[in-house]
Amino acid sequence: MLCLLLCATFGGGARGESQAAPAASDPAAANAERAEEELIEVVAQRLRFGAGGAIDPEQSFDRDTIRALGVSSLDELISELAPELRSGRGRSSGPPVVLVNGQRIGSFNEVRRYPPEAVERVEIYPEDVALRFGFRPEQKVINFVLQPRFRAAPVATKIAAASDGGAETAALEAGYLRLRDRRRLNLTARVSRDRPLHDSDRSVAVPTDRPAGLTGNLFPAGERAELDPALSALAGEPVFSAAIPVPALALSDFAATANQTATTSQASARTLVPKSREARLTASLAHPVGERRSASWSAEVWQSRSRAELGLAGLTIDVPNDHPRSPFAGVVTAERLLPETLLRETQSRRVSLSATLAGQRAGWNWLGTARFDDLERDTETGTGVDAAAFEAAVNAGDASIDPFGPPASFTIEPLRDRTRQTQSALELQTNGTAFGERLSTTIAASLRRDEIDSVTESRLASAAVQLERNGAALTTSFDLSLFEGARLGSLSLNANTGLTGLSDFDALHRLGAGLVWRPNSALRVVASWSSEEDAPTLPQLGDAISRSPNRRVYDFANGAATNAIQITGGNPNLRAAERRLASVALRLEPFDAHDLSLSLNLLRRRTRDPVVTLTNPNAEVEAAFPERFTRDAAGTLLSFDSRPINLHASRRSEFGWTLRFSRAVRSEAAGPTRGRPGRGGQASAPRRGERPFGGGWRGFGSGRGRLGFSLGHRVTLRDDARFGRDLPLLDFVGHTGAGRADGAEHEVNLRAFYAYRSWSGRLQSSWQSATTTLPDPLAPQLKRAPLLRVDLSAAYTVLPRSRLAQRWPLLGGTRIRLSVDNLFNARPQVRDEFNQTPPGSSRAELDPLGRYFGLELRSVLR
Repeated sequence: MLCLLLCATFGGGARGESQAAPAASDPAAANAERAEEELIEVVAQRLRFGAGGAIDPEQSFDRDTIRALGVSSLDELISELAPELRSGRGRSSGPPVVLVNGQRIGSFNEVRRYPPEAVERVEIYPEDVALRFGFRPEQKVINFVLQPRFRAAPVATKIAAASDGGAETAALEAGYLRLRDRRRLNLTARVSRDRPLHDSDRSVAVPTDRPAGLTGNLFPAGERAELDPALSALAGEPVFSAAIPVPALALSDFAATANQTATTSQASARTLVPKSREARLTASLAHPVGERRSASWSAEVWQSRSRAELGLAGLTIDVPNDHPRSPFAGVVTAERLLPETLLRETQSRRVSLSATLAGQRAGWNWLGTARFDDLERDTETGTGVDAAAFEAAVNAGDASIDPFGPPASFTIEPLRDRTRQTQSALELQTNGTAFGERLSTTIAASLRRDEIDSVTESRLASAAVQLERNGAALTTSFDLSLFEGARLGSLSLNANTGLTGLSDFDALHRLGAGLVWRPNSALRVVASWSSEEDAPTLPQLGDAISRSPNRRVYDFANGAATNAIQITGGNPNLRAAERRLASVALRLEPFDAHDLSLSLNLLRRRTRDPVVTLTNPNAEVEAAFPERFTRDAAGTLLSFDSRPINLHASRRSEFGWTLRFSRAVRSEAAGPTRGRPGRGGQASAPRRGERPFGGGWRGFGSGRGRLGFSLGHRVTLRDDARFGRDLPLLDFVGHTGAGRADGAEHEVNLRAFYAYRSWSGRLQSSWQSATTTLPDPLAPQLKRAPLLRVDLSAAYTVLPRSRLAQRWPLLGGTRIRLSVDNLFNARPQVRDEFNQTPPGSSRAELDPLGRYFGLELRSVLR
């Protein structure tokens, strides 16, 4: 009975299961009893380091499932689980809250490059669990439960390339990790390099408002329609343009090129994907300080360089009619390209430091955290040509200067913007229970200082911005368990408050409440409500102003693609946003004996003064903010300002469901398992005396395989925004615009995984419904077709006991992985009302990479 009671308590067996105790004198019964004892021990251990309190994890992954995903680090694992970690509560889809063994850490950098073999299980919790750790309830929580003992030196190399050619990437990584109970030591170094992808690699045509070439073209100056009536008479027809001949001496020379223009392709001088290099060095250490305290430190240095090509430089000059070498009766405009490529070179460096000290006192857990982050970014952009001496000589009538030829000397006008941002934070958090553990309390207090210095320099002007922000915050969260009974189940309530004082904004408030009801072991209901104020970030306020020339955009006003200047940076006039959110989540787990669950989620969010970044110009944005668009007399778009801005209000409601299933696949070669995983597929921890690498998988798996899938569907019920108080309400359900990346009404995600013996693989697929631009009588409506993307990967691991490993021991634990992202080379397809692809919206421009092959060779050395 004791065995059955423990199994029921820890979720090890099915409901209503009973079994008679075997006689000790029977050898077979004795073996069964020993196996049952092992089961009890393992199932009890699998619940260690849980993080949710009254809230169970939405999803849990054991080592076999993680192995099937084929990732090489915890950073890659979070990227792989992005659909599961998506949250619609915050102002952006930020990263999740990361826990290690159910506890906060100073920084994710501390465990970012841990190998997945070191993880016993992974748990994903809803946003409300973040309150228990001093965070706002707008991010999901992921908990990494590490193995008690582990030691490895992973080495990996990866190469990848697009099937259409170009954009090759290569990476090399080496590290060392040692886990021994409460002690952790990690050192990791990683370097990577990406080759550029040009327009010419995808046959992308560069849009131009007027034809341009290296030899140059002539156009009428001012409002004149013809170049010269005399030239029209020589050509026998009106002449509106002419290619510049070599040599250009008399009017008759231009008659030969009348109404002809020279063009030069810039496809090889423009990059769709820039060239980049990156290096990262990480070190972290954690160790106990006495019996009830522990400390950790982490440091990371990251540096990157990128180089983007923005097209050829151009020169436009008005040639006066009184110049000795001009045969024209009036002023003409000469336009030409120069054999000099405009570049944008960016260098970034980041240093991150963190330290934590945690312990227990008088039944309360406490944690102190200190963080420091220093980011420097230096960008130099070639914005145009400085040929002042040439233009001055032409205007002065210097006969030795050919106004229709290229300048003898010129320089590229640089625009340099430098930004340095530092963040310092101190935080103290404590939590404990009272009234017989019926009341759980979390209190967190923090001090923070942010600074940003940005400078924008050009030949003609310089602008500097210096901002600083001092902040203090106090947050509280109370969880009260009202009752636990057989008839009504269990019910717990939550109340949370937050007060933040900022030096550059008024005090910001947050108030929230929630409940968790479990009427039985198969159903869980979580409901929450919150109202909060949120200030814009310091980079949104004070980032350096930058101007990017030749930004290829689709101009809705003219129905054509054009090259315009994009202005980016901070906006010091942003206001704080006010957000109200309500959500209800139901989770149904009808069977204990099978890992099957169904989750339903309903979310409603209202925001006043939301901050958005207008990444692409469109008709409704220009109608609301015409001052952000600059056009010439002909209506051609010259520049647009995409810096963040406040809208008046927005509302969003969405409903989603997710069906998950997984089951263990027993491996005959691995022998009897040490216990089955319970609900969610949690892994069993290695028993005392086992090797630190676990069973037959050398630390990655339990000696059995796993098969599973998850299918999720999200539908947007409401998504509207009002750009200004007196402007109409715009419905964005199924539409794009106003900073929205897709605007799809429906989104479906499918993930399936399989691991058995040496083989593992995963399939991940996503589908988005069709979208259109907002209807506008003055602009054409564009439609984007539904998009289905499928990613596949397969891996083979050399088992330590295989013949190959016995012959070459160093190969034990080596894995080779082949991945295919976007298997069917699916790319966005945009059509206008005439079923034609508008300029600037080709498949290659919207998704330059397409199908992408990757090959990884990885070994875990002991």
